[in-house]
Formats: sequence, structure tokens, C-alpha cells
Amino acid sequence: MKKLSLVTKITFLFFLALLTSCKMDKKDKPHRLYLAHSFMWATATADDTYEDAIEEYENFSPLYDMTTKNIQHIFADDGNFGLSGHYLWIRADFSLPDYLKHQSLGLSIPYLRMADKTYVNGNFVGSLGNFPPNEYSALYSAHNYVIPEGILNQEGNNTILIKIWSHGQSGISKNTFISTVDDARTYSELVTFFCTRIYFYFQGGLFLTILLFSMMSVAFGCNRSYKFFALVNLTTMSFMTAFFSPELAVNHAFNLSYFWFMKISLSASLVATFYLLSDFIAEFINYKQPHKILSIRLILFLISETIIISTRNYDDLMKITIPMIFVIIAHISFGIYFWLKSLLRKETRREALILIQGFVPVLFGIIIDISVRKLSPDSVFPFFSLFSWQGTIIFFIIVLSRRALLMYRENNVKTIELKDLNENLEKKVNERTHELKDANYELSILNARLEKEKFRSELELEMASIVQRKFFPQPIKHFKGWDIAICYEPLAKVSGDLYDYYNFKNILNGISIFDVSGHGISASLITMLSKNIISHAFQRGYRNRESIEHMLNRINNSIITEKGEIDNYLTGLLCRFSEFDEKDICTVELGNAGHPYPLHYNANEKLIKEIKQDEKRQHYGAIGMRGLDVSFPEIKFTMGKDDLFVCYTDGLTESSNNREEQFGLNRVKQIVSENHDKSPEEILKILTDKLQEFIGEQPIEDDITIMILKRTDSSVVQELEPEELDFEVLEEIK
Repeated sequence: MKKLSLVTKITFLFFLALLTSCKMDKKDKPHRLYLAHSFMWATATADDTYEDAIEEYENFSPLYDMTTKNIQHIFADDGNFGLSGHYLWIRADFSLPDYLKHQSLGLSIPYLRMADKTYVNGNFVGSLGNFPPNEYSALYSAHNYVIPEGILNQEGNNTILIKIWSHGQSGISKNTFISTVDDARTYSELVTFFCTRIYFYFQGGLFLTILLFSMMSVAFGCNRSYKFFALVNLTTMSFMTAFFSPELAVNHAFNLSYFWFMKISLSASLVATFYLLSDFIAEFINYKQPHKILSIRLILFLISETIIISTRNYDDLMKITIPMIFVIIAHISFGIYFWLKSLLRKETRREALILIQGFVPVLFGIIIDISVRKLSPDSVFPFFSLFSWQGTIIFFIIVLSRRALLMYRENNVKTIELKDLNENLEKKVNERTHELKDANYELSILNARLEKEKFRSELELEMASIVQRKFFPQPIKHFKGWDIAICYEPLAKVSGDLYDYYNFKNILNGISIFDVSGHGISASLITMLSKNIISHAFQRGYRNRESIEHMLNRINNSIITEKGEIDNYLTGLLCRFSEFDEKDICTVELGNAGHPYPLHYNANEKLIKEIKQDEKRQHYGAIGMRGLDVSFPEIKFTMGKDDLFVCYTDGLTESSNNREEQFGLNRVKQIVSENHDKSPEEILKILTDKLQEFIGEQPIEDDITIMILKRTDSSVVQELEPEELDFEVLEEIK
């Protein structure tokens, strides 16, 4: 978490500096003459010359739209948005202020897509990009032209005419200005660097990453995440080529037309990146994709790539933009699905949390992109998400390299041991032979001792099991308005599950059920430690009328303190029951610390449902995990006569048969619903019998604890047996 915090801070500071340096000035500087207020436009044809534009001088219309897609909007208004190769004239008239007279000047156009030819007072001063038939877009490069002093009218009007090939996708920046040659060049270079050239520098890092992880993929073939990470960087490298291609004429180097270049680098590579990214996510978190999902994803990918490659011209490529966005969203959705599945499993939860940390920078960049373009649609900014993607790549380089280092160390240790064993094998065999001969007699004695020790260990474990069972209250219990039945089945002799109920005489005040991570003796010791902490926290909270959420937070803090550096943690439920009202209704206050949702059968509605927290309150975390935030919002519901309340640990629903099918929640719901009119003991027996019938000869793989509570008539007084007194409560009263 500390590393994540540092990466996030660095990313934020970088974006802040970048945003500050790239924001176009909105106030005119003294030495700049901004032209946007005088922009006029008129449509043109491919064959129109400067003289044709002059003849149409009076037919130019003011350009009021100052967003970065203003020319695109013009063609959208006439119903031809995005279609065919549109041409347009942009005109700007200006007079030279005194501070710009008698010198050559620079014209800076921070943003103008796709290509242009620029004239000043009838003189051609430059162009960027190519007109058809060898069309080529300037993309995000700034246009910078030198205007010689000799063609300027020092007194009176000057006219700038820009012929633009827009292809329906163009716009001209409102920050277009005339200034000194050095100022215009410096400003244009800054814009071009951050919006175009800087991506070229990223390519070097991507290329080295591809080489590094391709070699790692060969060296550690069992871990496919290295291969997919290398492929994601490869397609990202291809995609980012489009952003700096005008500066290096990349498509000309490979003899590709602009249309084919954009089709491959921008469209096909982008879809491939997100397809491979989903595979990388699955491999990183060790999620095995079902064959059905693999097939669906592959078919979707092949169809989308075929459609992209089959487009006949740039217009067709623009038409499939929206469908391809939905394809990309589909691939992202698969990756999110894989991540959520791993997050819900204890074994892969840590990897899932590491994964989402890696994507924090790019998510941050996407938010900035959306925000700045919404808040300032008239200014030119680079794509911050592409910058932040580099932060995500660096994060995974560190994580995957660390994994590789650990694997290398492990393999190296094994190699050294094997080499040493081979070199000294004969010597060691002779030594061991003599040792074995000498040890035969000792072994015969030790065997007898071991049998004795084994018997003693089993006896001690059995005694520990008996002590632990005695530590918990009776599994079948009757209170005023309640019947309780409990199934407690450890995987081994001792269990990591614990349950308890809290009462004063025949009044039931609350119950708890908790599941300690792990199995065996270590987990059982945590249960013994935790039971007293939980009981004390509940009874103190009950007397002081504290909320269940407050009680769980106190339990969490106490267990973290008491267990020290032990890694085990707990999930669980803590419930408090109110007194019965005149209608024999009881209110249940429930707190859930990462535990399976309990079930409530409503006898009046004949409906069974899971008890979940309010969606307005966030719910996360478990008990005893040091350094992690937790939130256990309180849940309230009511129970009337004959209602059932069922709590259980995940050993029940996750028990599997020999076909690897889990018993599942739906079977539990069905059994409880069909037998709701029976006593808790009868329902519990039917449930455990059905579970045993389902798993057959398969051994259980986890501790199983089930608590079934049934509301009874609260007017019937239950006799309290002396041994059932809650001695801890009596001690508190004393």
C-alpha cells in the first residue's frame, strides 16, 4: 500500500506539471496577435486555388464555434459528417500592431487536422500533411510557418487564407496567433512535443519491455503472464505509433497509405491491446478461463479484426468506430469479470488487489482526460491516459520482475543443491549406507518410541478437541421465543470455526458465528483467543447500547492487538436481538465481517432471502487484518413467529462432490424452505443428511458450522437449567 501511495503521488505531480505546461494561454500576451476573433470560413473543392478563394471573399461566414472540432461541426451541419474528402477555406484578416512591424513573423496554429496549405497576402508560406491522392494527416502536430517581412503590409490589412483538407474530422485551434518567429516556433515546438513527440520516447521503453518479458516468457514458460505482458506492450507500441507518425513519417518508411496505416496502428492494434489485456489479467491473478469464454472472446476478436482489415476506405473505417468501441468495452468487461471472480476467492484475493493497484495510474489519467475536455473543449491537451499507461506498465514491470527474481532464486537454490548432490553422490551413498546399518538397531527402538509418541499425540489432539467443544455452548438450546440447533463439524480434530450465543437466564440477547482462516491447531487457538474477546465486546456493547458496527470494530482492534504477527484472520456474523413487542415481533441487528450472507425465512410471506447490507453503505474487510480499512455497516430486519434464521460457514456451500460440483446456496435455500414447518433440529438433520448424500465418498475440505434459529411463541416460558447460566454475565453483574 505504501508503494501504491508513492506511485500515485508521483503520477499526480507529473500530471499537474504537464497540465500546467500544456494549457494554452487564454490571455493575450503583449507580443502575440491572436486571430480567432477574425476567423471566417467558406467551402472549397479539391481544385480551388487562392484566386478562387479571393473571388468568394464576400461569401465567407464568421466562424463562431471555437471548440477543437469546429470544422467537423460545419460538415456535420450539412449532413455529411465524416464522409468524403471535404475541403474548406479559413480566412483571417489582421493589421500589424506596432510591436510586430518591420520584421519577419511566425504563424502558430496549435491544432489543425488533417492537412493544410497556408497563404499570406497571396503568398504560399507553408503546409503540413498531404492532400489527396497521397493524403496524410498532421494529426496532433502544431503548424508553424514563417511569414517573411517583405510580404506583409506594414500599414493596412493583411489576409491569411488556409485551405484545409478535413476529411470530415478536422478542427482549428482558437489559440492561433501571430508573433515573433522565435516565440511562434518555441510555442509550436512545445505543443508538438507534448502532443506528439513525447510518445516516441515511450516507444523505447515499450520495446525494451517487450524484449525483457519475451525472454522471461522463454525462461519461465510455466508463467504465461510474462508472454501476455510482452504482447500487450507490443500492441500498445503499434497503437502509439499513430501519435508521432507525422514527425517521423513512419507510414512512408513502410510504404503504407495513410488509410492502411491508421487501420493497422490505430484501430486493429487498439482492439488487440484490450483483447490481450484481458488474457494478461487472467494469467496475473491465476484465473483459469473456461473454454466457453475463451472461444467467445477469440471469435469476437477475430470478427472485429476481420471487419477492420476489410474496410475499403477511410469513410468505412470511421463508420465502424462506434461498434469497435463496444467490442473494446466487451473485452474490458471480460477482464473485470476475471478480476471480480479472483477477488471473491481467498486464495487469489491478494493478487487481485495488487492488480487493481497497477491500474490506478491509467484510471487516474482517463478521469483527467474526460475532465479537461469537458471543462475546456476549446483547448488542446495531450492524452493523459497514454502518459498514465506508462505508469501502469512500470508498476507491472516491478511486480513481474520481482516474481521472476523469486522464481530464479528458488530455481537457483534447487540447481545448486542438485549439482552438489551429483558431485558427492557416491560419497554420500557410502556414508548413508554405513549410517543406515548403524541406525537399524536404533530405528527399531525409535519405532517403538514413535508409536508411543503417536498414540500420545493423537490422545492429546483428541483431548484438545474435547476441550474446544466444551468451550462452546450447547448445540441445541431453547430460549424464550427461540429454538436453536447447531451443527459443528471440524475438518480435523480441532476447528477454525466458532459459535456462541449470549443470554441472561432464558432471554436470548444475541449470537455469533466466526470462521478463522486456515485449519488445524493454529486456527483452533485463534478461536479460543477470539471467543472471549467477542463475548466480552458483545456484552459490554449490549449493556452500553452500542451499535453492532461499533462492537465489530472493537473486536477487530482487539484481535489484531492480541494475535500479534499471526497471519490468521476471521470472517463472521454478530447479531443482537431486541425484546418482543406486543405482536410477538423481534428486531434483529446484524453485522457482517466478510462472512457468507445468512438466510431469513419469512413465514408470513413464505419467502427465503439472503440478508445483505444496504447498498448506500459500503461494506468491506474482515476481522484481524492489520493495516486494512474495514466497514461493517449494521443491517436491521424483523422476525415473527415461525420465522427461521440460518447462519453457516463457507464449508457448507463450498463442499464438493466427485464431479467438482459445489453443494451451493440454492440447495440450502430449497431444503430450508421445504422444511420450514419442522423444528431446527429436524431441519439441521435433513440439511446435513442431504450434504452427506451430495458429497458421497468425497472428504470434506473445510470446517462446517451451521446455526439454525427458529422463532417460537414468546409467551411460553422456558425452564432454565442451572448449568446453562451465563457465568460471564453473572460475573459482570457482581
